[in-house]
Amino acid sequence: MKLNEFKKLVRPMIKEMVREVMLEEGMLSNIVAEVASGLMLTETRVKPQPRQNPDLDNYKQDLKKQAMVEQMKKSQPMVFENTRPPAGEPKAGKPLSGADPNDPGVDISSIVGMSSGNWGKLI
Repeated sequence: MKLNEFKKLVRPMIKEMVREVMLEEGMLSNIVAEVASGLMLTETRVKPQPRQNPDLDNYKQDLKKQAMVEQMKKSQPMVFENTRPPAGEPKAGKPLSGADPNDPGVDISSIVGMSSGNWGKLI
């Protein structure tokens, strides 16, 4: 018997059994009563907090952002730190025309090693 056939056979029986337990044995009314009593308790416990000044909220958010930026500066070096702009202005139609000819570029020799010997499978 395939799984789909089994589901078609069993699903109606399970639905009927769950319906009987929920409605006939009073399980559903117990669940609703417990949820309603829980909602009543939470409504009485929650006190509305006074709304703060929006300018103060914006100021606090700005302080948090500044603190995060400072933390990032301390923990990681900047991406373009110790770099210099290209020697000249790039010209249209001439690729790398603004690049320094003495620039060693980016070393990509380690890319092959990153594949753990599976380079042939990746291509």
